[in-house]
Amino acid sequence: GHFIWNGSARVVVHQIVRSPGIYFKEIRDAKNRRTVVGNIICARGSWLRLEMDKQDRIWVKWNQGKKVLVSTFLQDLERYDLGSIGRIQLNRKLKLSIPAHVHNLQPEDIVAATDALINLTT
Repeated sequence: GHFIWNGSARVVVHQIVRSPGIYFKEIRDAKNRRTVVGNIICARGSWLRLEMDKQDRIWVKWNQGKKVLVSTFLQDLERYDLGSIGRIQLNRKLKLSIPAHVHNLQPEDIVAATDALINLTT
């Protein structure tokens, strides 16, 4: 629904979707082939998308199209700050037990996210 906050119209669903965490969704291409992607929304920094190609390789995509293999991406995670809410969301959705005070994206997060992505595509 819509509401007014300080004179500006707001949408409740829009605000929820943009909260830090991970969101999985199914996408169909022009040939109706099913693809599942995982979007990681950080409190600070670029949004990340995990996607699997036709050869079953998993890519991390950010900044409107730059993409690297997930194994390459795992080497540089320090800049992605989830914030406290993002950490809680990732721990809950991916069944992780990383301490709440650890706000940066960890290798365990990416490994668990890719595992969930694989399970959703099979």
